[in-house]
Amino acid sequence: MFDNFGHMRELGRRAGHERQTQQKNQNISRNSPRLEAARRQLERTERTVDQIAENCGFRSTAVMRRAFNRLLGTTPVQYRRDLRVPEIIRSRTVSF
Repeated sequence: MFDNFGHMRELGRRAGHERQTQQKNQNISRNSPRLEAARRQLERTERTVDQIAENCGFRSTAVMRRAFNRLLGTTPVQYRRDLRVPEIIRSRTVSF
């Protein structure tokens, strides 16, 4: 009987933690100034993702990564890489 009660208490604790996490994540929207600033810095600077997360006011790099994943469907590193591919292709294009 105690096992069941302990299990239910653990499930309740986890549910509460998930609610808190969802509430924290909802503070960052697709047009969030922090997210936009991070996107601009990824596009225009060579700063590390850690530096950008700190500069843009994210609590941690992991929080920024989760926001990118949830709202943009990509990580900050992949976002930057995807921007660089067209530049590389343009620079290697031979004109006739």
